[in-house]
Amino acid sequence: MKKVFALLIALSLMLSLSAGFSAYADEAFDPGLTGAWVIDKAESSKDDSDELEDLFNDLFFLPDGSFSCAALPFPYVAAMGLEAPKAITADKTIILNSLADVLSDAANSLFSILPEANKQYAEKVKMITDLRIGYEFFDIPEEGSNDYVPRNDLEKTLFKASDKDGLKLHIAAIVSEDGLNRRSLEGDCVLHKTINEDFMNAYLTGSWSDSNKNFWTFGYGAKDGVPYYQYSVLTSTGSLLTSDPGCSPWVHYAGDTVFGSLETDFDGANTIYKIIDLNADTMSLRDEVGEIIMTREWSLF
Repeated sequence: MKKVFALLIALSLMLSLSAGFSAYADEAFDPGLTGAWVIDKAESSKDDSDELEDLFNDLFFLPDGSFSCAALPFPYVAAMGLEAPKAITADKTIILNSLADVLSDAANSLFSILPEANKQYAEKVKMITDLRIGYEFFDIPEEGSNDYVPRNDLEKTLFKASDKDGLKLHIAAIVSEDGLNRRSLEGDCVLHKTINEDFMNAYLTGSWSDSNKNFWTFGYGAKDGVPYYQYSVLTSTGSLLTSDPGCSPWVHYAGDTVFGSLETDFDGANTIYKIIDLNADTMSLRDEVGEIIMTREWSLF
């Protein structure tokens, strides 16, 4: 009976935290885009570079195409129970097929709680009535170049391991400032890939089972309009452990894997799992004993 009660609590927590990350989309999404991207420069022939930088600042894509940027940050979207806009790709083009819907939903809820700096980005995005994004990858050498200097050991490892660590976006959009006066927005943005806490926390959001028969939940809640992160595990022995609100489980150490480590902390007892690989459905971990596979539980959504 105790185990059943604990399972009900865990399911309740999962449902309250997992908003914003729905089942893996059937539409195609280029897995090379998965990850966090740092904008290095934006160029436009019409002095629109500042707007382009605002649009693609703090950018990341989850494996299912879920999109986050400074105008629509994933923690706020998830904490308010909204679904993040999703991208699909075709013919080297990124299509944000639900951006307008999310902006409409955000008008009364998300926008009211965004920090002031993010509101400025969101106001600009709301003016875009048409957006087309072409993309192409390029390879950054391990040691970097004149334009791309690895900022830490993680990026050194990433530049060495991937031949798709550079990204060029070709943007064309129509901006309607008042519904009558329209103008075109065109330019290029150049970015490099990284892995950061925002991306990893968003990736983990949802429910998982692992090969040790533990059941995990990760996700965002909101208190006083501010998102917080929390996670829990229902162990194979029936114990329910819950983290303190606002505790991120992701860390990265020098010499660690590209994806860093999952470091859980329950009442001062912590465990470190190195993250070896991840995709939309599974995550491979390694502890001191061996490999652990975590599988996303799509059926619970």
